[in-house]
Amino acid sequence: MKLVGLVLSVLMLVACQPNNDDYDGLTGQVMLYQVDEEELLNLLLGDAIIVIANPNSEWSQLAIPLLNRVAAGANQRVEYFNGVSFREGDSASVQALIRQIQATSFLANYDARLYDELYMPIVLQVTQGQITLAHVGTVPGHRMVDGVIPPLTSEQEATLLSYYQSFFE
Repeated sequence: MKLVGLVLSVLMLVACQPNNDDYDGLTGQVMLYQVDEEELLNLLLGDAIIVIANPNSEWSQLAIPLLNRVAAGANQRVEYFNGVSFREGDSASVQALIRQIQATSFLANYDARLYDELYMPIVLQVTQGQITLAHVGTVPGHRMVDGVIPPLTSEQEATLLSYYQSFFE
């Protein structure tokens, strides 16, 4: 019986560990804790900082290590959801989240006529079940050039770090 308890304890500990498998640039203390779709939907009902990202996206690969750096500096966790399958799905959950994001004044330019899917990375601050702050992508003007996503300039990186800092104030 003790062995079963020990195994369950180890499994629970592993499930609560930070996730650094999806992003190559994560260094130091990892503050991203991966959640599944059910956990994500529950987090949207309470208080959390959530990032929905695509590890196959160069924008996410650039942004997530910066978000993690800010979260580590604030010693606060970020709930990480790998949004690839969520984004590709046309479930009621996806559509409800899109409507919730579109309804926030923080994303006034997240126009339903232009965006009928989730663009990633998207960082959400949820307070008492309401999105109180949100940020999509990296920074204005950071676009693909000749089929390549350029690295962030030092000025763009500073701007993105500033955006992310506002989630932890």
